[in-house]
Amino acid sequence: MTPLPPPWQERQADFASLLNPFFIGALLWEAASAYRSKEGVAGLPFALAFVIPAMVLHPTVARARPQKTSRKFVKWVRENPVARAELALVSRLLGAQVREAIAVLMAAKTLSIQGDRLLPTGALSDGASGTRSAINEYLEDAAFCARWLATAGSVSAIYEAIGIRP
Repeated sequence: MTPLPPPWQERQADFASLLNPFFIGALLWEAASAYRSKEGVAGLPFALAFVIPAMVLHPTVARARPQKTSRKFVKWVRENPVARAELALVSRLLGAQVREAIAVLMAAKTLSIQGDRLLPTGALSDGASGTRSAINEYLEDAAFCARWLATAGSVSAIYEAIGIRP
């Protein structure tokens, strides 16, 4: 298991800005809100919480993502080996930040874990005026990725396609 990130005051400024728990948490909240399995089950599978931020934030992966959820995930992975490799690497590297974000949102009572799924349990605050609009594209990308992964099959099949051991 990856240890938690260093204390806030010891983090590099650019790292702390992009990978702060509130921003990663907002991505996860949007993904949890948007995800609905083929069987109609709501809530983001916990294991996919480690994939969504990498899909949204890594430029190589984000540029290679399709525009529509009808694109088959496994086929996309096969056709984009560089994006696949980056997705696998960054998903693993962001583990501590994802766990920290989940803990922060759970403490704020805006996200909960029920069984193996993350469920939104409250509304996200807009924070400072205009903050939410500044990150809307990222939030929309997180929702898109969640809807896309919901059509991709089981979590273990998704992890296998990416090259991560479930």
